[in-house]
Amino acid sequence: MTTSSRTGQSISRKACDFCRGRKVKCRFENFDDTNCQSCAEVSLRCTFGTERKRRGRPNRTLQRFQAALNSSTSGLPLPGSDGILCPPHEQPIHVVTARVLVQHLCPLDVFGLIIEDYLELIYPIAPLVHQPSFLALVTARQYEFDPTFLRLCLSLCAMTIASMHRKIAIYGFGYYSDPKDMVSRAYQLVMASRLATVPQWADEPSMDTLLCSLLLGLSSHYTESPSRGWVLVNESLYSCRKLNLFQELGYQSRSSIETEICKRAFWMLYIIQIHDRLAHATPHTPLGQDPILTDWRFLLPLEISDENLVQGIYPKSYTPENTPVVSGFVGLVKVFLCVLGIITESPSIRLQASSTLDQREYVDQRFTSSPPALRSEGFEDRNVATEHFQRMIDNLNFVINDIPEVLRNMVPGTEPGPRPFEIMKANIHITKLFLQSVILERYSSILIARDPSSPSMNCGHGGNNAIDGLWRSRETICRQLLDILNYCPVETLESHGTSMVVKIREIASALVGRDNPAEPNSGFSQKAKEYIEVFIQVLSKIDYPSQQVVAHKNGTPPNIVS
Repeated sequence: MTTSSRTGQSISRKACDFCRGRKVKCRFENFDDTNCQSCAEVSLRCTFGTERKRRGRPNRTLQRFQAALNSSTSGLPLPGSDGILCPPHEQPIHVVTARVLVQHLCPLDVFGLIIEDYLELIYPIAPLVHQPSFLALVTARQYEFDPTFLRLCLSLCAMTIASMHRKIAIYGFGYYSDPKDMVSRAYQLVMASRLATVPQWADEPSMDTLLCSLLLGLSSHYTESPSRGWVLVNESLYSCRKLNLFQELGYQSRSSIETEICKRAFWMLYIIQIHDRLAHATPHTPLGQDPILTDWRFLLPLEISDENLVQGIYPKSYTPENTPVVSGFVGLVKVFLCVLGIITESPSIRLQASSTLDQREYVDQRFTSSPPALRSEGFEDRNVATEHFQRMIDNLNFVINDIPEVLRNMVPGTEPGPRPFEIMKANIHITKLFLQSVILERYSSILIARDPSSPSMNCGHGGNNAIDGLWRSRETICRQLLDILNYCPVETLESHGTSMVVKIREIASALVGRDNPAEPNSGFSQKAKEYIEVFIQVLSKIDYPSQQVVAHKNGTPPNIVS
C-alpha cells in the first residue's frame, strides 16, 4: 500500500479520499499505520473509495470489448462509441467476435424471412442443405449454440440477399440500403466466428469451409465484389481438393446426407470454373480436380428428394407430381457436362449421352490426344473444329431430352408449374442457349482467324455453308431465348442473381453490329435489332446491381421496375 520516499516517509501508492480531495500527498508515519498523517490530524479514518481515473484518452476499443464480455447472451444493445446504446447489427466486428449472433446481421424475424426465401427461391439453384434437418435445426434455434450452423445460416442469408436485390427494402429492415453492405456484414461475421471458434480453419479444410466459402464467394460476385469473391471461391476449391471430393474415396466416411451435399457443392464449383474459363483468357481459378482422375459417373447427384434421402427411396420413374426439386440442379449439371472439354487442356474428355441411359451411366469418358478446348490454336484443321463444335452443339440440344418432363417445356401461354421448377427450368434452358452462343462465337472467331481474306469467308458468291450455318444458329438461339423470356416472369429470372444477367447479355452482345455475310439482304440485321431491344427491356428489369452502381454515382435512388 505504501512506499518509502527519499526523506524516509511512507507515501501511499494511492491517495486516500481526504488527501485526494485536498490534492495533497498522502503520507504515513509507519508502514503498518491505518491512517495517513492528514487524516490523523483531523481524527478521520482513511478511506479509498474513489475510483482512480485512467490517464489520457479513453480506450474505446477496450471498453467495447469489456462490455461484450460482460453483456448477456440475449443480444442486448451494447454501448456505442458515443456512449449511446447501439443495436447488435451496428456493433463493430471486434466487439461481436466475443460471440457472434444472428442478430448482429439482422433481427430474428427478418432472418426468418430470408431463410424462407432461400428454401423457396434459391435452394433450387444452390441446394447445399438437407431441407428437413436444416428446418429442424432452425426451428430449434441451433444457430444460438452451434457456431458451425450459425456460419452456414449467415452464408445462406448472404446468398439470398445477393440474389434477390430488389428485396433489400425488406431484408435491410431500414438499416441496409445496399445488398453489398449487408453481404459484406455477413462475410465479416462469418470470419469473426471462425477466428473466435476455429482459428485454424485455413489449415484444416472442412465441409464448413467448403460450403460457407462457396456461398460467400458467389454472394460477393453477385454484389460486385469480385476480388473477395475469387479469394473465397479458391478457398472452397482448395477445401474440395484437400477433402478429395472429386473421387469416390473422399465420400467413404460420410453419411448419405453429407455425401449428396458435398456432391452438389462439387458441381457448383465445377460450373464456376466453366464460367471463369469462358469469361477470362487467364482463369482466376485453378482446376479443383484432375479431369482424368475424377469419378464423374459417381459424382452425379442423386435425383432423390431430401425427404427420401435418408431412407434411400429411389423412385423407378418420375412424373410431374413426384419429380424432386433437385432434378433441376441435376439437369443443369448435365448441361454443363456437355462442355467439359473447356476445363481440360490435355488430354481431352469427350462426352456422349443417351436419353436411354440411367443417370449413373450418363457420363461416357473418352480420352484422346487432341485437346478440344475452346481455343483457336487447338484446331489447325477447320473440319476438325467443325466436327468438335457441332458435337457440343448437338449434345446441348440433346441433353434437354434427358431431364424430367416437368423441366422440359417452356411454351408461352402455358400454365406454369411450381415456382422452384420454373426457376430451374429457366436456368437450364437459358444456360443451354448461353453455352451454344459462346461455342458459336468461338467457332466463328476460329474460322475468321484462319483466313480472314479468303473469298469463301466474304461469301460474295455462292455463300459459305459454315458461316451461313453460324448465323442461322444465332437466329435460332435468339428466337428460343425470346420465347423463354416471354414465358418467364421477372421474379423467376431474378432468383438467379447476376448470372442470369450475364447469360442474357452475352447472347445479346453476339448480335450487336452484325449481319449475315452469306445473305447480306436477308434482313437479319433488322431482326437482330428487334431481339436486342427486347433483351435490353428484360435486362433493365433484372439487372438491379448495375442500376445501383449508376444510382450511387448520380446520387439518386435506383429505378425499381415492378
